[in-house]
Amino acid sequence: MNLFDSIVKRVKAFNMPAILYVVEFILTYVLIRNMNLFYYLEVSGWRDNWVRNTALIVIVIVMTTLTIRAMIGIPSSDRYSWRSTVRTLIILIPMTVIYYVFEFGYFFISPWVLLIIMSVSIGIMFLPSVRRYHTPPMRKVPPLKEWVKFIFIRPEETEYRYRFAYEKKD
Repeated sequence: MNLFDSIVKRVKAFNMPAILYVVEFILTYVLIRNMNLFYYLEVSGWRDNWVRNTALIVIVIVMTTLTIRAMIGIPSSDRYSWRSTVRTLIILIPMTVIYYVFEFGYFFISPWVLLIIMSVSIGIMFLPSVRRYHTPPMRKVPPLKEWVKFIFIRPEETEYRYRFAYEKKD
């Protein structure tokens, strides 16, 4: 067994839809970009505008943390990890625009292309196979409308109702 076969075997062990690896790759690019942006700020110096640089460093650290959380959560089939990944991708879109507006642009690719790629990633997260993967076992997949609401509102569990009953003792 060569190295490639062992890697393929480990990837298949997750039972994760293959299209989710595209989202993982995009989030990896965002993580590398954030590390480069942080380095760029450190190298460019603080003398010019230290308030702006401090704010941007805080933004980069927060976005890096969100990206790492999303990357770790994607392989788990938990629906709340799906939610955090979609939220992170939604937040990354305006952050990319903010980086561009502040001319804080150490990008390998154009920020406009990156915006399109992130939008496609959000679309990937709504594919039926991905939604099925993030639905708990023995439950039917909720309709698309419920998934969109789930991004912003935490629903009450309506699928199952539990009731505790106690015996009366005479």
